[in-house]
Amino acid sequence: MVMTAYWIECVRKKWRRHVIVRQASDGTVCDITPKDFYARTTVHEYGGGAFVVDSGVIYFSNYKDQRLYRQLDKSVPLFNQCR
Repeated sequence: MVMTAYWIECVRKKWRRHVIVRQASDGTVCDITPKDFYARTTVHEYGGGAFVVDSGVIYFSNYKDQRLYRQLDKSVPLFNQCR
């Protein structure tokens, strides 16, 4: 069984930036959120709710503009426009 874990960490070096971190089944840990994005929302300021993962696709709220983004692995996040 392939297990992957995701969580948010606060990087205090830059304005309390929140990043999504992934641990792969082999134990490798890496930041997923690119440096210009902050995985945080003003709706859930006291914990939880800033991202979700479905079938390897990450959906998260970017703190700077409060828009929802879609990201596959470590690719550049795309604005998730409603149709």
